[in-house]
Amino acid sequence: MMDFTCSPGPTTGNSTTFSNLKHALEINPSLQEAKLWLANAIEDQSETVRLYEEILLRDPMCGPAFNNLIQNYLGLGEFDKSEALVARVSRITGPNDSVRQAQGTLAFMRGELADARRHLDFAYEANPNASVLNTWRGYTLLLLGDFERAARTRANAERVKLGMDPYLPISESD
Repeated sequence: MMDFTCSPGPTTGNSTTFSNLKHALEINPSLQEAKLWLANAIEDQSETVRLYEEILLRDPMCGPAFNNLIQNYLGLGEFDKSEALVARVSRITGPNDSVRQAQGTLAFMRGELADARRHLDFAYEANPNASVLNTWRGYTLLLLGDFERAARTRANAERVKLGMDPYLPISESD
């Protein structure tokens, strides 16, 4: 299982935050948590990618860095790097929910929707609270014509966004 103890969420920073994080890394360049916070806060995508890559070289089990780096690679159109990273982490961790989410996202990007659904459903069962997962799963289900499940995924995404329990039954009015 990937380590999510070093999992700062997405954030927006200011100059004081950046300065403090950079100063902390000057003092101790191995502070993984500081790198994660900085990578989440900065807008320079190439710097973000560099920081996530550094984190994963040191700790390939760091789930937040893995998930965010995959999304950054996809945003940059770096599909080969995405595939290589997923393969490397999969060899280390096995087919956990983060790996399956990444495999599903890559299958979606290749147009392999049945494979995408299989991987994303596995990841969704393990973690229905993941907002990016809900997005990719919803798109996949829509394109496959599974409108009922897509609507339930959308309703779940809204519940997660509002901080509600995603395991509560969804009523017909949702």
